[in-house]
Amino acid sequence: MVRSKFFVGQAPIFHQGHFYSHDTVNERSDGLLAMGLDGKVKWSTETRPAFVRGGAILADGLLLTTDGDTRLYLVEPNPTGFKPLASSVILESGDNWAPLALVDGKLLVRGQKELKCLQVAQ
Repeated sequence: MVRSKFFVGQAPIFHQGHFYSHDTVNERSDGLLAMGLDGKVKWSTETRPAFVRGGAILADGLLLTTDGDTRLYLVEPNPTGFKPLASSVILESGDNWAPLALVDGKLLVRGQKELKCLQVAQ
């Protein structure tokens, strides 16, 4: 599959020659995906797991990304496939579409009804 552009509310992350991004519009969601510079999709989570409009950030060579609902994932950015290293429910209510911020090992995550500061590194 070749994409001419990402359908996201946030900019994709570029890492070691590949883009990683949520690919979602109101009509459809292809989840989290990896794409080469040629526009070819390397992999997509589609709905397993579903990533809908969540935020993502690259830190120390790893992706921290939300699913747009209640869960945070730590993902190895790898063009050969989706490589989740860990995940955890971090919000009580869904709709966390805001960009993530990371400072001094603390990750700020905001949903529609809550804001959390999570210690993610020492």
